[in-house]
Amino acid sequence: MGKRGTVRQEVAEDKTVANLRDKVSFLERKYKEAIRENRRAEKERDIAVALHEEKIETFAISRKEPNGGSESVAIMLASDWHVEEEVRPETVSGLNEYNTELAKKRTTLYFQRGLRLIEIDEAGGRVDLGAIWRLRRWGCGRHSRGRLGGRSPRVEAQQTSTP
Repeated sequence: MGKRGTVRQEVAEDKTVANLRDKVSFLERKYKEAIRENRRAEKERDIAVALHEEKIETFAISRKEPNGGSESVAIMLASDWHVEEEVRPETVSGLNEYNTELAKKRTTLYFQRGLRLIEIDEAGGRVDLGAIWRLRRWGCGRHSRGRLGGRSPRVEAQQTSTP
């Protein structure tokens, strides 16, 4: 056995060894991620080369000019909106924020933009029917109402028909 130092010296050496082990562990994880990224890039390259080498027959699709006699159905899909939830930026590393005020703004934009698309489509023909297709739930249930005091914005959707 070699000469032992003081307890303080040995603790300092142990800290140095622990720090070096942490660095080695980090570098190993970094290396493994680099290998995964390299494999992913190789696959993408192989696909690009195969597509380039393959002779794909293409054809042109011409635009159909509107004649005013076509009919359309406007469908807006609203899926799993959590209008009563609150997401604070500090809980998601600043990547998102959500509350009833933002829910109201986003809901309003959704319907404004949907109506705009319907108006654009009406320029080429008649839109006889409008429908809003709602999937799953609207809101989050009782636990959220208690937390936010039930202040979720009301959104009413209905089927409309034009003459």
